[in-house]
Amino acid sequence: MKKIFSIVVIALLISSACKAPAPDIDKATEFANALISEMQKQNWDAALEYYDPSESKEDRAAKLMQLHESMGEINSFELLESSSNTDPGQASYTLLSYKIDRSKISSKESFRIINDEGKLMIIQHSIEAMK
Repeated sequence: MKKIFSIVVIALLISSACKAPAPDIDKATEFANALISEMQKQNWDAALEYYDPSESKEDRAAKLMQLHESMGEINSFELLESSSNTDPGQASYTLLSYKIDRSKISSKESFRIINDEGKLMIIQHSIEAMK
């Protein structure tokens, strides 16, 4: 029993040591600010480069354009919250939440950013309308 426990502990230590660290909050903020600026300029091709490539570029572009059409142009944005998740057993990420003022409605948008082999990428972008 002790041997099995030791093997499990060693496996957990190795797996947690091998995972990429969460992106530095300042670098992740700079990364997200650059994405929002590309969206503000309606430069969709450049904006797509910030997202996880597992989703097709056509699908992501359609979502970004639909977001723009339904909520309007970006007038301004500000960082509301930032945090990093480095819990053992979970993927490391940095979570940034922004208030984005648009021409039709304001939103709270959150970006989950990971470090994938030294390259930052957004793996989740959630949007919530603000009153």
